[in-house]
Amino acid sequence: MWSSSPAATSRAPAALTPPQERDHWLRCRQFAGAGWAIAIHTPDPHVRRRIDDLFAAMPPAPAGTCAPALDIWLAARDELGPDGIEPWYDLWIGEQFELSTRRLWRCEDRLLARMNRATLDADSTRLHLHAGLVSNDRDTVLIVGPSGSGKSTLVAALALAGWTYHADEMVAIDLASISADGYPRPLTLKRSGFGLFGDLPTLVTARSESSREQAHVPPSEVGGRAGAGAGLPTAIINVGHTAGPPSIEPLPAIDALLGMVGEALDLERAGQAAMDALIELAARVPAFALRSGQVALTIDALTATLDRTQPPRPAAASLTRDHGSPSCFAETTIGWAIGDEGVLYDLEGGTVVRLDRSAVEASRALATNDSVDRAADQLASLTGTDRSTMRADLDAFVSELTVAGMVPLPSDA
Repeated sequence: MWSSSPAATSRAPAALTPPQERDHWLRCRQFAGAGWAIAIHTPDPHVRRRIDDLFAAMPPAPAGTCAPALDIWLAARDELGPDGIEPWYDLWIGEQFELSTRRLWRCEDRLLARMNRATLDADSTRLHLHAGLVSNDRDTVLIVGPSGSGKSTLVAALALAGWTYHADEMVAIDLASISADGYPRPLTLKRSGFGLFGDLPTLVTARSESSREQAHVPPSEVGGRAGAGAGLPTAIINVGHTAGPPSIEPLPAIDALLGMVGEALDLERAGQAAMDALIELAARVPAFALRSGQVALTIDALTATLDRTQPPRPAAASLTRDHGSPSCFAETTIGWAIGDEGVLYDLEGGTVVRLDRSAVEASRALATNDSVDRAADQLASLTGTDRSTMRADLDAFVSELTVAGMVPLPSDA
């Protein structure tokens, strides 16, 4: 997800010019992320213009208040290649050599990967999702899906339709307010999407390079409205590809939750507070499954869906008690019910188990009793089920949870 492109050549780079000889290098616009600031230096005016365009939407680095500051050196030189004189680029991050390549976009790849990592390392008080984020005067839409599902394509299309661009790859969720903040770095579009936005200057160039796997598009090319802060999402869109016209269907809260859990970048680090935030998002915010292969029609279909009043979401309720209360669950297991379904989550191992209605009731019984035997008695009494049948069903469920590390091996099993 955050991987960078491999070096395009094995040849050794030119040595980094000594600091006293870099005084004449051009410094690009200095910009900041969550807890870090970057200054990029280059001797080449063309490279400087490209870097300034790419990162124009990123917040400027406030003087003396954003640390750590990182100097990045991007040298350009001419070398004789198979087709004559051609440019070569050498990238250093700090004083460490990173890459030597004929393709400037590969340096962009590496730089963006390092920025993503710096954001995760520095912004430890929020949860980060592999997601897109756009807004207009009424709606703030969180777009979730795995790599290759079409998040950036949808974000670009919405931005070109007048929406404000906040992020196409990483979104920060505040654990207290569940508000979403973007990361308005360049949009990354894969080659399969180049033809959808034919007039964008970056893609015009990218299509002429057969080896180009992806392109980084400045936000200014998709409308120019961009920023970091967005607010509380009003809709969650789980995206995916399909042939034919777009389909948009309501997405159950548990499916919305599991989609976000699957795209969380630092869930285990953030722990229970992060899962609480995702549960609240899934329970409060309408969610939809969007499947489409036709971008132009998708915008109209999505807008029409957001225009309709959505029914209220089911409330979330805890399934597990505070540690120290009688319970069959391990202390690292937490769980919630949303409507008739629920989830259990292991804080230590990161395992998630989805629960249907009967599993929700079984989990409630396990959470309020200190033995499987007592939990089976309680369930048999509540449901009128034969006690031996209930115990056998509960033993099978507990066995699955034990394998997942959520229930210690029962002493009475």
